[in-house]
Order: sequence, then C-alpha cells, then structure tokens
Amino acid sequence: MEIPTDASPGQLIMNTPNLDDWVEQFLNVNLRPSVTKSFSGSKSASLLFTSAGDSLNSPVNLAGKITLSDTSRSTLIHALSSKNAPIELDRFIASNAAAFALFRLPPKTIPKKPLTRLTDLDRFLLDSNIEYSEIATTLDAPFAVETFSESGLVSNGEYLFMRKLRDVRAFRNKLEELVQKELLTKFGNSYFASSSILSELIGSELSPFIDFYISFSRDVVVISNRRGLSESVESDRARRRVIYYNDDYSNIRKGLPTEVSGFVWVESSEFQRFLEPFLLPKNETAGLFNQFELAHITFQRLNQSAIDFSLSTKSKEGSTQPYQELWVTSLSNSDLTGAPILGDVAGSNTDEIIYATEDGNIFAVAGDGTIVLQTT
Repeated sequence: MEIPTDASPGQLIMNTPNLDDWVEQFLNVNLRPSVTKSFSGSKSASLLFTSAGDSLNSPVNLAGKITLSDTSRSTLIHALSSKNAPIELDRFIASNAAAFALFRLPPKTIPKKPLTRLTDLDRFLLDSNIEYSEIATTLDAPFAVETFSESGLVSNGEYLFMRKLRDVRAFRNKLEELVQKELLTKFGNSYFASSSILSELIGSELSPFIDFYISFSRDVVVISNRRGLSESVESDRARRRVIYYNDDYSNIRKGLPTEVSGFVWVESSEFQRFLEPFLLPKNETAGLFNQFELAHITFQRLNQSAIDFSLSTKSKEGSTQPYQELWVTSLSNSDLTGAPILGDVAGSNTDEIIYATEDGNIFAVAGDGTIVLQTT
C-alpha cells in the first residue's frame, strides 16, 4: 500500500484501490468477480476522523482528499469524479429506499460487446453504431442506483437504475422503432428488453441487467428486473413518496455543497436486509451497520486528479440513542491488582469483566453491573 504524502498522526489511512478485497470477504463467492477492481484508478487516502461524542453510536465523520490516477479508472471511480453539479434525481428516489447513490457519467458513444449472453438486440446495436449513437444522444449524464430491502410483493432485495433523459420524445421514438423491429416488447407504457448493451447504456457499466423492463417518470428512464418496481418510480413521485421530502434527508441536503460529483445515502437496518441474499451466511457486516442509523457520503471533484471525500453518520429524526449504562461495583476498601480483562465465565452471549483485588478476591461482572462470580 502506498502511504499518502499528506498523512499525519491521528489520521486514518484508507487503502482505496484495494477496497474491493475488503468488500469481497463479505460476499458470496460467485459475486466476488463483479466487484474486482471496482476502485481501480484511485490511490490511498489520508482521512481525518472526528466524533461528536463518546458513545459507540455517536455521529462520526471521515473526510479527506482521494487522489486519482490518470489512467485505468473503473466505471465507479469515473462516475464519482466526472463533474460537479447540483443534485437532481433525489425527487425520483423512493422514501423507503434502503440506499441510493447519485452519479454523473455521460453515456458511452461506442457499444462494448458483452462477455456473457449475446441477444438479438445486442447484435443489432453492435452492427449499427448509428442506431446506438442516436439512442445515446438522447441520454443525459445524471444517473442513479436505488436499492430496496423489500418492495411490493417481493420480500427479498431489489434494485433499479435510472437516468435523466436529454430528449424524452426522441428516446421514446427509438424504443418504438425497436418494438416495430421486434427487438423490444411493449407492456402498457413500459417495455421489456433483453440486452446487456442497452442496460449498460442506460445504467452505465455498473448495471448487470440482461433481461429488464424500461419505464418512465417524467424526464427520467428507469430499468429493473421487475416491471412493477420500475413503474413504481412514477407513482411514488406523483404521491411525493420520495426522499426529497424526508426530514432526515432534507436536513442533510441543506448542509451539502451546492454542487457535488457523487452522493450516497444508506439507511442502516434496511440496507442490511437488502444485502443479506448477497452475503456469506456467516459475516460480520452487522458489527459495521449497527454503529449508525443513517450515513451519507459526499464526493466533490477538486480537479482532474482528485476528489474530496466526506462520510458522516447520524441518528434518525425523533429517534433516541441507545443509552449507555454506567454502574459502580465496590472494591471493599481494596485496590485492583491490574487492568480488568474480558472473559466468558457465565456462558452467555457476551463476555464478563474479570478483575482481581489486592486482598485476594476475584470478581466477574456482567455488562449490566451484576456480579456473576466472586471467589478468592
């Protein structure tokens, strides 16, 4: 790992280009290739850590500058560092989202041949760069990924991608042309497509969809594996069931920079539920997510070779921090022989605090302050 030149005592060194190795330890084995080299193009960063209190659940902040290499940047790094601009798509993100990420990245102008299944629509777009280019020019740079712990009748995690359209009418016309060519199927106001190329054009190379539905919400196109999910974006927007009107989000948004290059929002408990199907049966993610209720990450492009990074956690509005119990146990006019240790004496789920006194007594104290063992 390359140590940043601006590192100083008390700061946290984040080995950014190898964060994929850290993520992979939690994932099911078959999913690990999908995150390999996700952070390539970034360099190790020195981050300042601050906490607003002494309790385990106190709000924390990690902030610093991440330097970027000039070549070989992953799609994720490109999407987080492309350009600073005002946040736009939060008016289309459902208020019950487990997590969402907002990016900016212009659509690719040249299609890339899929490494997996090649569909009829893929072949058509590969053979006709003009058709592909005409679709690409109707798309704008802002796009987002949104995750749900449950949605509709589906109890397991789902996700969707959305992208702002530069020309809604032209994009719809191109889809209708593909329907006439029997390369798309129309269902009401939505479409069904089988194409990795079209999926990546709309959702960027972060989108893994091959078979998916295409729906609309005003000037935004939405893709997902389930028609009901993609169509829910418009119904949520029309009913104002979106994150933009959420009190927690609104308060955080007021403190954000006017323009950002990327933004991530996580609701801890819901995101844990979303992740469960993708994780190894035994993993330690709960120890990470149980430290906060809400978290948001802000990225701001500084120049061609650097972005500003800021991660903050907080409690939900109206919620109360779990209290920390303080208790006192008597030493019976004696002193400790040394520092207390932790050990499993009672066979419970948590360790007890074990200490000895100079008068020859040994105590084991449970986490609630009760003495579970006293001997000499």
